[in-house]
Amino acid sequence: MEKCYDSHIDVYMYHLDIEMPIDWLLQTPSPYGTGHANDILFMLGYPYVLDLPYLREYWPYHLCGTNPSPWQYETADIMVRQWSQFIKTGKPFDNWSQFELPNFDSFYITNNATNALLEMKSGLDENMKFWINKYN
Repeated sequence: MEKCYDSHIDVYMYHLDIEMPIDWLLQTPSPYGTGHANDILFMLGYPYVLDLPYLREYWPYHLCGTNPSPWQYETADIMVRQWSQFIKTGKPFDNWSQFELPNFDSFYITNNATNALLEMKSGLDENMKFWINKYN
């Protein structure tokens, strides 16, 4: 990160911390929330697969056929919108700030029972602090 920061390359970080009903890769109930690669599902708009008649037969392969909730649709909309903007312009929308040292500013996407929640905050949680302090 510091190399990118020192060379004035725009860097953006995000953290997806959502309660998934099923781990996409393991296809089993998720005991820990967001699993590896769950963000890819949302970037591809996975909840909308159920809405497309020609793809409906594939739905049992997506999260074991569980029905998507409103926050999952919102999360997909957020991810598709942000990444589309990033691909077109090299920058996401204004609510996603550029990475800054020493705070590790990150775009957090979380959820409650009904909505996707967005927040810019320090990505420097206790686990990251441990590793940074260990190798600094």
